[in-house]
Amino acid sequence: MIHPYIYVGVEETPVFTMTPKEAIKNLSEIIARILDVYPTDIIGRSRKRSMVIGRQMIFYTLKKHYLITLKQIGLLMNNRDHATIINGLENHKQDYKHDEKYKRLYDYVLNQHINRW
Repeated sequence: MIHPYIYVGVEETPVFTMTPKEAIKNLSEIIARILDVYPTDIIGRSRKRSMVIGRQMIFYTLKKHYLITLKQIGLLMNNRDHATIINGLENHKQDYKHDEKYKRLYDYVLNQHINRW
């Protein structure tokens, strides 16, 4: 079986083979389907909680699994500032650690993303 990702370093952090732009499209479609919103809304400027958590998940996935810079993530995510990306990453870590529902949602989204190849 050919794995949809490769392992890098000792931690075996999966690095996906699709481009970050393709990943954003894929992740936003998965999240939009779950939250019953449009994928463009997740990338947009809305501050609705459902949109914000979707963006946080995308930020974290891009940073951890695609190994791109905060600036690159910001440019791909509708020209957001790197400070916005840092804030989203920190919020994701806190939500993932303390909110079981959020943790299950992110794990499901990541699993769906991996299985899309």
